[in-house]
Amino acid sequence: MLSRLPRRLILPVVAGVLVMAACDDDDPVAPPPPPPAATTDTFTATLASLNGGTATGTATFLVTEDDDEFIAQVQVAGADTSIAHLQHVHFGSSCPDSAAADTNSDGFIDALEGIPTYGLILVPLDGDLSSQAAGSTTFPTADATGAYTFGDTVALSAVLTDLAAADPDPDDEITKLGSATLSLENRTVVVFGVSDTTTLPTTVLSFTGSTAQASLPIACGPID
Repeated sequence: MLSRLPRRLILPVVAGVLVMAACDDDDPVAPPPPPPAATTDTFTATLASLNGGTATGTATFLVTEDDDEFIAQVQVAGADTSIAHLQHVHFGSSCPDSAAADTNSDGFIDALEGIPTYGLILVPLDGDLSSQAAGSTTFPTADATGAYTFGDTVALSAVLTDLAAADPDPDDEITKLGSATLSLENRTVVVFGVSDTTTLPTTVLSFTGSTAQASLPIACGPID
């Protein structure tokens, strides 16, 4: 036969449980862990002079997928003064060697002779990085010392969307990727342009819609 515990023994136990429960309710709630920091990939190119000029510089690219951000920065010195300079990320992985790339032996590596090594234009580094066409008339202008600094920040998704679009002119010097991915490794940065008064042989060829002077390569560097 089970015996019943005296009431005076039960009450302290119940009270103790209530006190412990109350203490648990007063414990501070631990804050949630902070979100992981966005990862930024950095790519750089050191630009060496071409065609006997003195232009040199650096190009830096910051790609942050989590923040949907694409940043391009270019610094150049020793370029022809007071003129705009075409500059692009090209699809190829290396810069032309003067001895081999000057296929017509006229003393200059023109814009088209460089394509077999530095490749077609992929990202024009102009006034609007989000599109190959949008900023095509707004390239940086060198100051009176031949120096310029360029920088732009756009949504990475906009760049990828444009590069994945159909190529409106497969026969020009600009190419698309055909997919919404962008790898800057094994690409090159090329800077173009000498003064309009520079005398060049008639054999120096240019990009479509450009003069031989405006599209003469003056500096190039592979992207690491």
